[in-house]
Amino acid sequence: VLFRSAQLAALPALGELILGGNEHLGREVDAFEQLSYLTRLSWVSLHKCSLESLPTELSALQGLACLEVSGNCGLSLRSEGAVSTLRHLTSLTRLRWY
Repeated sequence: VLFRSAQLAALPALGELILGGNEHLGREVDAFEQLSYLTRLSWVSLHKCSLESLPTELSALQGLACLEVSGNCGLSLRSEGAVSTLRHLTSLTRLRWY
């Protein structure tokens, strides 16, 4: 688990979350389950986190404008899960994939 809900409740105004280079995150089963508590995020960087799929929890971040997921060699934009997650991000204006 990336964060505990109590920790996230203490960060309600957080606008940017930069987790790049945390190569173990993509291997953690529930690493992003509490991400939806950060409703004011406008920028998330998951650069080089060994992701094989986009965290579905990103779908809850309606204000997300910038998503960086470059450097995740196993991540495919063509997967059904990635397309579904991205479809929910209606405020997204910048996507850095590769």
